[in-house]
Amino acid sequence: MVKKGSSAKSNGSDESVPVPPTPVHPLAKSLAGLLSPMSFRDQQMCFTWAQRILYATGIALYPVAWYMETFQVFAYGIVAAFGVCCVLFVPNWYQNADPQVKFIDRAVTKPYYEELALARSPTSQ
Repeated sequence: MVKKGSSAKSNGSDESVPVPPTPVHPLAKSLAGLLSPMSFRDQQMCFTWAQRILYATGIALYPVAWYMETFQVFAYGIVAAFGVCCVLFVPNWYQNADPQVKFIDRAVTKPYYEELALARSPTSQ
């Protein structure tokens, strides 16, 4: 948004004028999305699958380690499974929209907080 008096054309009002977005390379957009917050649905899916991978690895490797009489097989297997989980689930590969998160326009929230501050001020009572 550009305020009145800046480089965007102004129609004489005090309202903000939207500026057209600059084009972004799709690869740059997806790489930036890897560091963006995950949707709640994706967080649940990643948590469930990470649990399944770690439990399955532990259940599969415990008898093998017990038969071979070495703890290192079990420990290295769990560490490897944790590494796989980190590669699969730490970056936001899925980048799905989150329908549970709602964004409110500043034009709605600013008057609300101004009225709230006015109501809380000691001079208004």
